Amino acid sequence: GVWGPEFRWREHFRQFPFLKKAYRGEAPGTDAVKIYNASKINLNIHDTFQCNTSVNNRTFQILASGGFELVDDRERLYRLFDVGNDLVTFQNLSEASERVSYYLSHDAEREAIRQRGHFKAAAHSATSRASFMLKQILSPENLVTGVRA
Repeated sequence: GVWGPEFRWREHFRQFPFLKKAYRGEAPGTDAVKIYNASKINLNIHDTFQCNTSVNNRTFQILASGGFELVDDRERLYRLFDVGNDLVTFQNLSEASERVSYYLSHDAEREAIRQRGHFKAAAHSATSRASFMLKQILSPENLVTGVRA
């Protein structure tokens, strides 16, 4: 199925009419988790007007939900993940199609990547990030001595 806000898919629906038949609407949080987890492959296409250089929240949500992620290539992914081991990228729709076919016929490899991605996503949880920031803020080298709060 194809999920998400319809306005983000309109251009793709015009280009590839068969996608419209697979459109299922938007999925709220708990439904999205179930969809990501149950899908063999989660295709994550960034909005170019929103995410030219960054990655979207869906990048983390798919992995945290235990899903296998095929995502359009973004430079920032290489700083956050071991691309090819935690998730898989594609450069264009032709390559995406090739990778979908490949990973649908290589269950064990897809499963191994899914598991590593799920594990890696835990390092990017809100709890992990907050803990990291507090450790940085409270580390002795960052504290100013002689100042009282």
